[in-house]
Amino acid sequence: MRPRKSMHAARRTLARPSRSRGLTALEFVIGLPFLLLLVIGTIEMGMVLMADASLEAAVRQASRFGQTTMVPTGETRDQAITALVDRDLTLWVKSPQQITISTTTYPSYASGVKTQTGAGNLGDIVLYKVSFTRPTFTGILGIVGIHQLTFSRTILIQNEP
Repeated sequence: MRPRKSMHAARRTLARPSRSRGLTALEFVIGLPFLLLLVIGTIEMGMVLMADASLEAAVRQASRFGQTTMVPTGETRDQAITALVDRDLTLWVKSPQQITISTTTYPSYASGVKTQTGAGNLGDIVLYKVSFTRPTFTGILGIVGIHQLTFSRTILIQNEP
């Protein structure tokens, strides 16, 4: 038994490629904004994490220097601590004036009464706070209304006795 001609025509119609000319370009145009948003957002978050890690390292290094109660020649301990932080954060700020460094000294953990500002003396408890504000890296966060990023770290140490 031979298939009918109408069945051959139906098969040819089903096998014929549909009119998908330009469909790939259309899919690309629709997907491109989302892909770019994902890539730029990933870059932004990577830069934020790097700046945050740099701040963490700068505060740790400054507090470790302050903990030794060493007085460098030609400058005070507070100036040396500020110079350490400024050096580590110059990549992330336009000028050192954007960096805020504060130190608060307590005689003991239990006292809760600050005695002075500065890096403290032997055995003192010192609270270091460092922060800076800068514009977003790529500007992509402006979509959700974030135009400035504030980075902040606080560390509490006891100076060497």
